[in-house]
Formats: sequence, C-alpha cells, structure tokens
Amino acid sequence: AKFSAIYPNPSANNLYLDYQLTDTEKATIGLYNLNGQLVLQQHISGNGQLQIPTQNLPAGIYYYTIVLNNQLVVRSKVVIL
Repeated sequence: AKFSAIYPNPSANNLYLDYQLTDTEKATIGLYNLNGQLVLQQHISGNGQLQIPTQNLPAGIYYYTIVLNNQLVVRSKVVIL
C-alpha cells in the first residue's frame, strides 16, 4: 500500500489523499478533532484519489489516521482554515 500525505495542508475547502492498494487491501481514513471525536470516516480500496470536503468543519487542527487491514499505519495532523 502507498499513501500520499493529505494535501493541501493547511486547507480551506477540500483535502486530498492519493492512494494505491492491492486487490486484497482495504483501508479506512479517519479525521478527528482535538477532542478525539471522529468527524469524518471514509473506506477506500483499489487505487485513486480521495477528496475530503472540509467546508462544513470548524477551522482548527485535526488529526487523521489511516488504518490498513486493521492496523494503524499513519497518524498525522492537518490544519483546516
């Protein structure tokens, strides 16, 4: 599996994640606020680009995680303007 960093960072409108997964891999992207509340979750498979709309989220710092086959593989932060 390959994942880009979420971009652009910071972002005002949409976040993007490029990914490449094998046929047997499945991943889940989670976006959390600083209180640890899950504000967005998306399941992905195959290859592509995930667009994450952020217009309805309050400005601030968020953390995102990528869980691949039930294992946490990425945890990072992103700023939403």
